[in-house]
Amino acid sequence: MPVIPTLGVIKGLCVSPVDQYVAKKESMMRSFLFTLLLVVTILSSCVLTSSAIGQEPVTPEPPSPTAPMTMDPQQRIEIVSRWYSTRDYTMLTDTLDWHHAPGFFGGEQLTTRAQVENELLPFYLDVFDNIEVEIDRIEAGQSSVFSIGTYVLTPKNSPQTYRAPFVHVWTLDSAGKLAGLVQYADTLIISQALAGARVLRTAPLDTST
Repeated sequence: MPVIPTLGVIKGLCVSPVDQYVAKKESMMRSFLFTLLLVVTILSSCVLTSSAIGQEPVTPEPPSPTAPMTMDPQQRIEIVSRWYSTRDYTMLTDTLDWHHAPGFFGGEQLTTRAQVENELLPFYLDVFDNIEVEIDRIEAGQSSVFSIGTYVLTPKNSPQTYRAPFVHVWTLDSAGKLAGLVQYADTLIISQALAGARVLRTAPLDTST
């Protein structure tokens, strides 16, 4: 009885030389890509190993004084509150970024603790018989502390008292010291207080006569 070939055998017998060539090329390409990937992996490993030989271990640097705050908001609020009640200049960093509102202390920027202590305080004493800071609220943001309050100013040579609302934006360093201040205030009222103290002059005094 004759053997009848199955469909699979028939297909195998009917494969053309072109199909066989394509299949052989695909197999060779897969082998080549696998070998190339293996070589690249080995070379990369050798380069990393050789670059590490002879190098000293890397020691992490200590955090800088201006590293992001790690204190919780309540701690930062307490620090700012203590500044208002004590005016302890040791709470300030040696170098800082202190911005006054225009019209208040000339709108100047102070950059050192010595300037705040030796220039700002004498200015207050020369201009005002009394200056108070009333704090309404202190809030801590993600990187800053915000103070909302009122300046109560009694200038020299004037019986009048001026009340100027303000907002202070404080920044603290990682050690909990005050490193920066931006002051926003009612500059019109502050200018009136300074004018009342007669400290604003358009020209130097003529002392020759």
